[in-house]
Amino acid sequence: MKSLLTLHAGIAQLAKAAPGVLAHAEVARSLEQALIRAMIESSCRGTFVEPRFTVRQHTAIMARLEDFLAAHHDRPVYLAEICAATGASERTLRNC
Repeated sequence: MKSLLTLHAGIAQLAKAAPGVLAHAEVARSLEQALIRAMIESSCRGTFVEPRFTVRQHTAIMARLEDFLAAHHDRPVYLAEICAATGASERTLRNC
């Protein structure tokens, strides 16, 4: 599972940094095959990796942020308001 997550993160980073690279059929096919291989290997081993506490916390913070922004879409919001609404510091919000 760790290799699958690492591979997925790397592909996501590549998509942000150089999206044109993914437009090449050979690159896309190669990455697809690597993802499939990693998924098969992780499912064959039968082990489950519980998401780290930090990941669960960041997910919850982002959900509160999305709810806050949806409720206040009609006006400007300030960072202090967002921090108070999400229960997270500015640094934590940036990390999320």
